[in-house]
Amino acid sequence: MRTNQPVRMLRIRPEHIKQIIEHARREHPLECCGCLVGKDNEALKVYEMSNVDKSRTTYLMDPIAQLQVYKQMEKEVTEIVGIYHSHPPSEAFPSPTDLKKVFYEDVYYLIVSLSDWDRPTVRVFKLIDSKIKEEEMVEIG
Repeated sequence: MRTNQPVRMLRIRPEHIKQIIEHARREHPLECCGCLVGKDNEALKVYEMSNVDKSRTTYLMDPIAQLQVYKQMEKEVTEIVGIYHSHPPSEAFPSPTDLKKVFYEDVYYLIVSLSDWDRPTVRVFKLIDSKIKEEEMVEIG
């Protein structure tokens, strides 16, 4: 039986994935972080943010830069569809620390692992009520 429910998955351009991986490599061995901004589960822009934690195991986006992104989203009538960060030495899977720091339960969390430098792993999750659900990601465009 077919329903008229929309398919829920993150839609993202290959160049955005490449940009996120390059950001993770530039910040290595520290974690990188940023926002995916768009509409209807489609990432239209990647905003690279500074990790003010300057840490190998945690991230915290620069609040002033976040405010600038929110102002831009308001002008463009867009929203945060995802948040990304890297796990430089470990797998692309949410850590207990990641679960504790969830501020937005309605967005995708994209994690990049650089444990294999030549073949980074990118995975997407929803983090709701301290539960981890891996989601689909489809490259578009």
